[in-house]
Amino acid sequence: MVAKLTDCLLALFNELDAVLRAEASVWRRYRAVRRAALGGASAAEALPEPLASLSPPGAAGQRGRGPCGGLPPFRRALKLSYALSAFLPEFSPGAGRQALLEASSVEARLRLLEAVLARHEEALLLSQ
Repeated sequence: MVAKLTDCLLALFNELDAVLRAEASVWRRYRAVRRAALGGASAAEALPEPLASLSPPGAAGQRGRGPCGGLPPFRRALKLSYALSAFLPEFSPGAGRQALLEASSVEARLRLLEAVLARHEEALLLSQ
């Protein structure tokens, strides 16, 4: 019984760790895209309001605690995995959004967002 509970807790910890690592990667990539698109670090730090409230505590661009600032980390990452898609044209209604909705986990959604942001960053850097 104790071994099974320990295994369960370890699996939950590993899942949360993977989600938080994916969330951090998405934020790094998103800020890099904003810097490339807006031409500088200071412009990139001013996040759109819906995203600023989902920024992890202590992150650059976070405005206070916001309505989501007090959320548990997993729930914050879950909300980010859907909210960020509203700012990316690849996820407008259609096939792109369907892929996002069909992602098997929060981590999978965040990794999908990260891949799209990586393409945006590459395109922006090539155009400069």
